Amino acid sequence: MSIKQGSNYLAVSNVSVDGDTISANTYNSLQSIGTVNKNQAQGATNPVYIWTGTYAEFTAQDVANTHPEWLCYITDAAGEIGRVYTAAEVDRLLVNKANTDADNFTDVGMTYISKLGYFGERYEQIRLLGNGTSYIAPANGWFTLEGIIAAIAGNRLYLLLRSNNDYIAVNKSAAMAMGALASYRRYVSIPVRKGDTVFVTYESTATDPDFALRFYYAEGNTDYTPPEHTLVEYIEGTSNTQYIRTNIKPASNMHIYCKAKITGNASGFLPFGARVATYDGAQFNLNITNQTVTVDWFGGNNSANRWSLNTTIAQNDIWEFEVENSVVTLTRNGTVVGTHTFTPTGTVSRELYLTGLNNNGTPGGAGTTGQLYAFKIWDSNNNLIMDMQPAKDESNVACLYNAVMQTLYYNSGTGSYTAGPDIN
Repeated sequence: MSIKQGSNYLAVSNVSVDGDTISANTYNSLQSIGTVNKNQAQGATNPVYIWTGTYAEFTAQDVANTHPEWLCYITDAAGEIGRVYTAAEVDRLLVNKANTDADNFTDVGMTYISKLGYFGERYEQIRLLGNGTSYIAPANGWFTLEGIIAAIAGNRLYLLLRSNNDYIAVNKSAAMAMGALASYRRYVSIPVRKGDTVFVTYESTATDPDFALRFYYAEGNTDYTPPEHTLVEYIEGTSNTQYIRTNIKPASNMHIYCKAKITGNASGFLPFGARVATYDGAQFNLNITNQTVTVDWFGGNNSANRWSLNTTIAQNDIWEFEVENSVVTLTRNGTVVGTHTFTPTGTVSRELYLTGLNNNGTPGGAGTTGQLYAFKIWDSNNNLIMDMQPAKDESNVACLYNAVMQTLYYNSGTGSYTAGPDIN
């Protein structure tokens, strides 16, 4: 650090009560390499002294060589007030601070540090480009792969970590075995450092593997740049096989908002949904079909947990759904067409899918023949935890941008979405 001529300098040690006298040690330390003059502008009780030495500048090393008992920090002449510390003061300031070799952490400190490399809250949903493709870690963290694979003996999911063209780690899911079901869900994860290359490999003959590749940033990671993207008015499914996974399990104490438009056959439109089992299990979804809007509310198929509103449904209708404090409001083309109050009844133990239905871990339901304009979730404390905005990435792939997590969510189904006009 250089200390410029004319720098403001605050004497902090042994200053007299009235502030008129700088301490002898402080004065001598500076007077030996320049001239110290008092600046009364700062007031008598906390004076600032100006160094007006003969050198154009001098460094902290110059001071250390002349007066090793002092450690100096002095700001420039722009007005920031600097300070001088004695060795004793430095010792006092550093007590309970970590050593550079981290050998003096307390049990509390060690517990905290041990979790910094584990999964943090921030994650990116990675667009899976196919079996055998590779991905580079954007930071320290974890890659995870989840998918439904066919019940064929030996089938697995793999994540392979490669460094310098050598595989240094291979993580794989449990092997499949023949069973009563045609397919099963499997999950695998692998820790990585920034710049590591990971290969994704899977063995499956399922017609819809439902794979989700994510990168979770380590809890202690601060190296994050939001992905390049362009906001658009909406995303639109090209068939009924596109859906987006939210990684959030809905609860009846959440505040949820959705805006969507019917563009295809008005007999089947499902903006969002999740259920544990067909019809009679815990479920939460919105289904617009056959001149009826149906809301299933965290319970089985009965009058207490289902609200059906008979109304006119037409192509190009814009629907808004909002639930807050268990009160559901439905709006069509800007006009409220119905409200209903449910009894809070808990959660659904399956994540919510957008433009489709999570049918107990398998995509199903009517899918989408419409456009999604917005989707938001607030938690029970009214904190916004998801703000899905239609977007396209830097490769012009239609997706959703979560403004809260600052990450992109891609289609987990087959086919692709179409992006609407850019938002200026």
